[in-house]
Amino acid sequence: MRARLPALLLCCGGLAWAAVDDDRAVRAPPPTLARLASGQEAPPPVPAISLPETPSGPWAEQVERPLFTLGRRPPAVAAPARVVEAPPEPPPPLAASGVVLRSAGAVALLRLADERTVRAAEGEEVDGWLVAAISADGVRLSRGDKVLHLPVRARAAGGMSRH
Repeated sequence: MRARLPALLLCCGGLAWAAVDDDRAVRAPPPTLARLASGQEAPPPVPAISLPETPSGPWAEQVERPLFTLGRRPPAVAAPARVVEAPPEPPPPLAASGVVLRSAGAVALLRLADERTVRAAEGEEVDGWLVAAISADGVRLSRGDKVLHLPVRARAAGGMSRH
């Protein structure tokens, strides 16, 4: 047994020396910086690495879940900014129920969207609308650059109208 161990070590050493010596004979010496800088020798080309295709089927879910992300979910994609629309304007009075024309001033009876009846004179404001003019034909309301004409629902009797 004692004779076998030194023989085994000698064989292993010989094989190792042969492998190193054989490797030196096959390989060219690496380029030195001096030879690369002088232009005598070109650097070895870098092999192109092709990326593997994205797997499909049962492996696709593993690609969608990043390994080092908490919860293993991809980062959330920001939703496009929502355009905030201006709140809709309150509905104008639905109809002019009637008008009263007097020498002291005209008064309009306006029926609103919520079924309330409001009495308003020229220059007063009703639900954000300014009563601009009151005539026998109807009432003209304005809000900013919008103008609305509300005709009177019931016509005046022939004998009661003034001309």
